[in-house]
Amino acid sequence: MNIRNHIIGLLEKIGLTPAEAQVYLAVSKNPGCEISEIKKITGYSAATIYRAFERLKEMGMVTSSPQNWRKKLEAVSLKVIGEKVAREQRKLRKVELELKRLDSIYGMSSGLEVEEPVDVITDRNLIVQKNFEILNRPWEQFQAYGEGEVLADVLGKGFDREFIDIRRRKGKSCLLVLTEMGPYGDELMRNSGMDLRETRYSTEPSLHNSINYIYGDEVTVWNRDPEMGNRALVIKDPSLVKMHKYMFETLYKKSSGENPVV
Repeated sequence: MNIRNHIIGLLEKIGLTPAEAQVYLAVSKNPGCEISEIKKITGYSAATIYRAFERLKEMGMVTSSPQNWRKKLEAVSLKVIGEKVAREQRKLRKVELELKRLDSIYGMSSGLEVEEPVDVITDRNLIVQKNFEILNRPWEQFQAYGEGEVLADVLGKGFDREFIDIRRRKGKSCLLVLTEMGPYGDELMRNSGMDLRETRYSTEPSLHNSINYIYGDEVTVWNRDPEMGNRALVIKDPSLVKMHKYMFETLYKKSSGENPVV
């Protein structure tokens, strides 16, 4: 098999049709060309060329003149396409792991009459809104465990400080176990007493990029993910809430009230 056919085969493996692969190669070999030239080189009909060109453009594999889309065609390099495929594979791997994790959550659901065991919130405004809604729930003290930096990244320090101020004015206390330390975690530890909070530390690498709030019969998991986006997971299923309470109690028992060196 010659190198051209090998490349076409590889491009087909990432989802291109034979026509799209050949149009891409024709543009790649003839930078600055026009649509009419690609028609002559490939022998495809005008309709086929147009369809292939539009899809390649949508995929970011070819570009054309802003003034006239039929002229000055350019193709990105095979290296760039390879890098894009690698990024997509990493995202798919993230999706795979997320689906497996959610499958385990659904599998642990108690089967009681709850609409969904987990509500996933990805919109930034709704994430912040959920944070303040927690303050209106019927609890006097809530437990939290995880990485404090997540609060700064997912909610924003300003919103988290506002949450703390309102909670303190309402007289609602907090037990917090930090599992990773950073600048914001250090601030939370230092302000513990004045914030009506008992803050402890217990390292737990598996909880990196998340922090969990337990309040009454509900749990919210704030999750930081640079690739898939920040999100809040609102857990209402009794068996899952019980699992989070057990995790908090375990960490709390082995935690220290001393602030580690950051």
